[in-house]
Amino acid sequence: MPEHKLKIIGKKVEALDAVSLKFEIPASAKSDFRYKAGQFIGIQAEINNERVVRSYSLSSSPDTDDFFQVTLKKVFNGKMSTYLVDSINEGDYLIVTPPVGQFVAGPVDRHHILFAAGSGVTPIFSMIKSLLSNKASKVTLIYSNKNLANTIFHEELKALELLYPQFSVKWVFTQEAPDWENVSQGRLSATILESLFLLWQSAFDPIFYMCGPEGFMESIEAFLGHKGYDSSQIRKESFVSSKASLDADEVIVGKFSGHVEACTEIVAEIDFSDCTVKPQDGESVLEALLREGFDPPYSCLDGNCLACQCVVVDGAVKLNDTGILNQSDYDEGRILSCQAKPITKRVKVQYEF
Repeated sequence: MPEHKLKIIGKKVEALDAVSLKFEIPASAKSDFRYKAGQFIGIQAEINNERVVRSYSLSSSPDTDDFFQVTLKKVFNGKMSTYLVDSINEGDYLIVTPPVGQFVAGPVDRHHILFAAGSGVTPIFSMIKSLLSNKASKVTLIYSNKNLANTIFHEELKALELLYPQFSVKWVFTQEAPDWENVSQGRLSATILESLFLLWQSAFDPIFYMCGPEGFMESIEAFLGHKGYDSSQIRKESFVSSKASLDADEVIVGKFSGHVEACTEIVAEIDFSDCTVKPQDGESVLEALLREGFDPPYSCLDGNCLACQCVVVDGAVKLNDTGILNQSDYDEGRILSCQAKPITKRVKVQYEF
């Protein structure tokens, strides 16, 4: 995946420990940075002599905004988020990979019900602006935060409510709540969801979107399942690193005899050419390729996206099931190479373009 050195042309504080960064996209790179609402980019930087790569969702909309922007919140012990919030300023440069991601909105002529918690509002905000640019969309946002100080885009969302009669926001605050209309106090429990159920009863077929902590999304999915909605109507994005999911189920993909072997050769077809590496102990397929200087597609390195997806065509790998792929994908040999560790003497994968 190509990398570009982009200039920061704007930095704005959006909430407590949360900022938006606007990038200048040179004319020569514009084709690489076309995107859909809901997608994300990869950002890499050298921090304390360590190369750090993270992915961040775009909060700008390709349909309504003439700028290219990500929004992020500083997380505890987050190397990149702390660096971007505290140290990066207008005029600085960052290495950025082009937008990717399957968490996108559509079709427009539906009732779009979007659930966001905290900084999970970032791709949701991008989607809302794009959806509202088409009058055929009805849009409802259920947005959960600790308090107003931590609420990203609250002024912009209130302004959009005034501009678009087909858009409404239901605010949920777990701590101190402002004296507004359409506010619920407490965590987004089944009781609160039941009270909101009538919000998406309309002539439009609903599509549900969610972005936030795993527990937040699991409770919503369980409620929607109980109400009879199908998983095909639900789209979600997680900001949680797979490294934090110590209980993630391991999956084996490929031709495996049942005996784990030390891998001596990984062959990866990238841009229709074979690249061969010998992995080190504990390395994933992607890590081995990057260490040897090859250029496979990737973005987040954490199993949160599909950017490094490839197909196992020989041998076998084991990986943590992060919830991005499903059993049908595994049956076809599809894996996330950032999570995949070889368990046969030879493994061959194919990146599709």
